[in-house]
Amino acid sequence: MNKLSKNYLMTGGYQLLNILIMLIITPYLTRTLGSQSLGIDAYVLSIVQICQIMGSLGSTVYANREIAYVRTDKNRLTCVFWELFILRILLGSIVTVFYLVIAFHSAYKAVFLIQLITLLSYYLDVSWLYIGTEDVAPLTLCSAVVRLCTTPLIFLFVKTPAHLNLYVAIYAMTLALICGILLFGARKRVGRLPFGQLNLGRHLKPVIALFLPQAASSLYVMFDKTMLGLLASDFSRVSIYEKPELIVKAPTVLAMALTTVTMPRIAFCHARGRKEDIRDLVRSSLELVFLLFIPISAGVAIVAPIFIPAYLGPAYMDSVRVVWILAPIILAIAMTNVSGSQFLTGCNETGYLSLSYLVSAVFNIVGNFFLIPHLDEIGASFTTLGAEWLVVLIQFSAMYRILGRIGIRQIACKKLIAGAVMSAVILPLPKLLGSTLPVMLLQIAAGAGVYFIALVIMKDSGLFHRLNMLRNREG
Repeated sequence: MNKLSKNYLMTGGYQLLNILIMLIITPYLTRTLGSQSLGIDAYVLSIVQICQIMGSLGSTVYANREIAYVRTDKNRLTCVFWELFILRILLGSIVTVFYLVIAFHSAYKAVFLIQLITLLSYYLDVSWLYIGTEDVAPLTLCSAVVRLCTTPLIFLFVKTPAHLNLYVAIYAMTLALICGILLFGARKRVGRLPFGQLNLGRHLKPVIALFLPQAASSLYVMFDKTMLGLLASDFSRVSIYEKPELIVKAPTVLAMALTTVTMPRIAFCHARGRKEDIRDLVRSSLELVFLLFIPISAGVAIVAPIFIPAYLGPAYMDSVRVVWILAPIILAIAMTNVSGSQFLTGCNETGYLSLSYLVSAVFNIVGNFFLIPHLDEIGASFTTLGAEWLVVLIQFSAMYRILGRIGIRQIACKKLIAGAVMSAVILPLPKLLGSTLPVMLLQIAAGAGVYFIALVIMKDSGLFHRLNMLRNREG
């Protein structure tokens, strides 16, 4: 198994662990903290994440790429690492001042101040060093062990809505502990601080160029919850939207795992002018994205009427409609992980990246401003749906212009047909057999089986290619 595949499996395994942890703690939190407290937490965290993007000026993605460019040269690697690390601290310190002003003027000052630990952990994070050098094993193992050790604390100490601050503290300290361990491990990968060789200024222009798409993407991904907190009828609507949104977006971490290991490889090929290798990487990523996320998008929407009330509780019945509206963004996010996070970022095409996110951010903010006061979380859901697919349209147009034809119809056609057949088979089952959890499990199992059989019958090349890869590894 090559290094890229190993990194993807390790990163994907860690992301699956995160999904599993989320699946375990979410129903507990919705029943102990309640929608009002969880709405406050989601509102504050959205502001923390916006400050994180503003403070880092998009330097995390930039750092991944720059480390990938110099990973084979220890001296240059050391210099680039320290330049970026110091730059992130300086920029983060400025934004932290503004965050504290917001915190001390908020009705939820205690939550804001606890989340300051989270914000500082973002600025001190050095995971980009491990990702850029394609050495993700220490990153994933450290993060997994810490999360497995801290998650039980939630069940031990968080019992009522009054324990919101305690829950936020556990979350913040988990990130801080991971950050500290990775920072300690970074000493073995880079040399000592080379004071005389540092040139922080050379990074400002490209960092700012990447800041625009990063800032815009944060607005349309995170600002929906901020606007819900400001414009909706009450804070419980934030949680009614945020929890199903997390469920819908949970499968997309698999696409993010693919990006984590593929983007540095694309950046490496781009630096050496290997365009055909980049095209092959993009096609391979799209094959996997369509293979996995077409059935997942349909399946999540179909099982929502049974899953949501059983999982989140009766208070979240309104979240079913949110899932129905948001389900198509699973495929959209997975596609833009290939076009934007992998290709446009790896090839330093930040102009197109900025355009896609800025247009979608404006669409999202304007749509939320008009729809949330009248439709609450439903308005935010429709706006998010439109914004995500607008990103797909702009980024894929740019990718075709730069890379040429990729054959996306050939890649997606049979998978779309198989997804439609799967949906037609499993959609009527609750009406025939009842809306129970066993029926939902039957829908999932039958859906996977029907989808797989349909692809085999149509002789889908992407499926057979991956089956052959598995067979060769076993051999």
